Amino acid sequence: YQALLNNVTVEHFVSGGYGFKITGSNPELRLNFCDAKRYRFGDSGYNTWSNRTGSGIYVDSSDVLVNLCTAAYCKYPLHVGPDVGGFRTTGGHFYNGAAQPTQVTITGAASNGGPNLIRITATAHGRTTGDRVIIGAINGTTEANDVWNVTVIDANTLDLIGSVFTNAFSASPSAFVMLEDDEPCAVYVESGAASITFDGVQFDNGVVKLKTDNVSITGGLFLRSGTGYNSHGIRYVATSASETAAGLHVVGNYYQQTGYIRYLDFDEDGVLCSYATTILPQVFGNIAA
Repeated sequence: YQALLNNVTVEHFVSGGYGFKITGSNPELRLNFCDAKRYRFGDSGYNTWSNRTGSGIYVDSSDVLVNLCTAAYCKYPLHVGPDVGGFRTTGGHFYNGAAQPTQVTITGAASNGGPNLIRITATAHGRTTGDRVIIGAINGTTEANDVWNVTVIDANTLDLIGSVFTNAFSASPSAFVMLEDDEPCAVYVESGAASITFDGVQFDNGVVKLKTDNVSITGGLFLRSGTGYNSHGIRYVATSASETAAGLHVVGNYYQQTGYIRYLDFDEDGVLCSYATTILPQVFGNIAA
């Protein structure tokens, strides 16, 4: 490698800033055993969503290797930009990302009548018809715990498009609705990035959000702890309902899975294909526990 950063630690970087920012012409740059955290565990304010801003490691350059690095407690622990053509991360740990989510408490779920859609009651939910939302931690009407497009009925109620009401709602003090775009990310890969490889990486408390299918994720460990919107897994955001994500390879990963978010979601406006193995033949050998 033409350039090497070895055993460098960056902590408490500025709001909206970067721990490491790699852009422009940086051929064959390697980060080795580096650490980037906006906050450390136990620091005052480390668990406040609004404090988690910026990117721990931001890469928007080709031929970069990130080896055995960690990043946490910022908006995007690892952020891969649109101009990357060849990026690999081996080992390492990316966790506790945030998007400063607005979480609204759900107080009820019932049938909307004729179509028998699930109608959610959430005071001052702030959503708009067509929004894509995450519903979580509902008791009783557990079939609502998923990702949905919504039709807004009024300021306090909304219908989940494509849902079927089956089970009566019971007390759910932690139930919430939030915008999918506010979902915390451990890793965010932008549209346009190509030849992205994750090999033996650990991710937790945040999804790996992909807006390109030119990605390989092998031998990874996905963990989730806590409750609420600390989600986990992989969310591939498609550009059309017919897209097959032919370049996406998800092989031999282990998912410690509980709650409402599946290990792999395939999204396009109004389309959610759960467990995309039926669409993506190059997704195999993964274990969800």
